[in-house]
Amino acid sequence: MLIDTNVILRYLLEDDKESFEIASRLISDGASTLPETIPELIYVLTKVYSIDRITAADAVLSVLEDVDVENVKSIKSALELFRKTGLDYVDCRYAVLAIENRYDVFTFDKKLVSFIRNGR
Repeated sequence: MLIDTNVILRYLLEDDKESFEIASRLISDGASTLPETIPELIYVLTKVYSIDRITAADAVLSVLEDVDVENVKSIKSALELFRKTGLDYVDCRYAVLAIENRYDVFTFDKKLVSFIRNGR
């Protein structure tokens, strides 16, 4: 079963008992999600619910132990980087791909360029 951001949020936040129980069942039955879900999760947790970046990253990392997603290794690396830096999550994905896979990244984001140069 492919689940979206809202299902994962109900699971993480436990703010609606019925939705939490459904989400828990779907996840325990082997749910999957798309990589595109992760930045949305991080955004909603940090900006809408004002959860600090370390707690948000840890919550998403814990979900990834039970929910299948493509490129999970790279996503987990980006979440770890997100915990430790001031980069936003998407920039962390770029940085991980650039550093681990030696991809060239062109951006006008000076902070990201500096991080990638120093990370290599």
